[in-house]
Amino acid sequence: MDNNLFNIEIPTEKLDATINHSIQRGERYLKHKKFTKAAMAALFVGGFSLLNVAKPALAESIPVIGKVVQQLNTSLGINKDYRDYDKYAQTINKSSKDNGIEVKINDAILDNQNNLMLSYEIKSDKGFSEDEKKYVELNNTSLHLGGINRVDFQPNYKISSKKAMEIIGELSKDGKMLSLTEKGGYVPGKFTDNNTFVGIAQYDLSSFKNVPQTFKIKADINNIKFSYDPLKDLSDLSLKEISGNWNLEFTVKKSKIENIKTINPNVKSEHVIVKDITITPFTTDISVKIDFSKINKLKVVDENNKEYTNYNTINKKETDSNFSDITFRFIDINKDVKNLKLIFLNNNGEEVFSSVVSIE
Repeated sequence: MDNNLFNIEIPTEKLDATINHSIQRGERYLKHKKFTKAAMAALFVGGFSLLNVAKPALAESIPVIGKVVQQLNTSLGINKDYRDYDKYAQTINKSSKDNGIEVKINDAILDNQNNLMLSYEIKSDKGFSEDEKKYVELNNTSLHLGGINRVDFQPNYKISSKKAMEIIGELSKDGKMLSLTEKGGYVPGKFTDNNTFVGIAQYDLSSFKNVPQTFKIKADINNIKFSYDPLKDLSDLSLKEISGNWNLEFTVKKSKIENIKTINPNVKSEHVIVKDITITPFTTDISVKIDFSKINKLKVVDENNKEYTNYNTINKKETDSNFSDITFRFIDINKDVKNLKLIFLNNNGEEVFSSVVSIE
């Protein structure tokens, strides 16, 4: 968009003459209308004012999530096209502030596979410490948001967050009460300045039955801290943990995602059968029937020798003997990949079976 559109200069010394000339021309064609000179002048000048008023409103509707993906691609190796995120993003623009920390959700995407993405923005009035920024930059770590996230089509939605935290473990056993949990329990991201951390959280809703097209989410956050690798020496860092109450409630709508590709490869061995591979702009689902007594890990390598080892396991269902139906969901494989080598590993990380699948 041309920003000069919003910076039009009107020569004030000629303004009166311009208005009068326009009014005279209008009166010849609109004699039957009861326009006064003052009204027409207001309309003439107001047209430029409306453009200026509309500019910030228009800016607020521009998706932020694509920009965040663009920033995280290099540091986190997400390997995604940020334009896909902007295409399907819905503006949320909800925030909550406590103890000098503002938690804001800018955008959301809910795809056909019930994979939910939320772009977070965390702002600190005092600014984050050098230790915190250094740790994130060196270790590609993430921000952990403690608390509970719920959806309004589950029975736990209306009870208090404190009560929900007390009973969720027991009720979740029979499927009556499920909460949203970030992939890995954290929000991966990066600092954009001394006061701002941005990141994208992903939530798998596939455990929920009959996810509606539109529903509400209630996020009750009670703790903010940086996650860390327990194997690293943190003795020289003073990472802060902040308690408070950040309460957000908003509506999300399922997007109809285009460019979904499903492959039915003829891949099978004694211990695994690959049923199908579904690739969207946001996820790659590899559905298999697998013998978990022999295989319990999956590594994927694309045609550029890039390895993918981080995934969620969803839709697990035990069948006969040692076999189970399960889906490995990857979120960092690019939708334009041409070949994927599937390497199935045992508990010791040793290869049991592998096969190359063409995605074209």
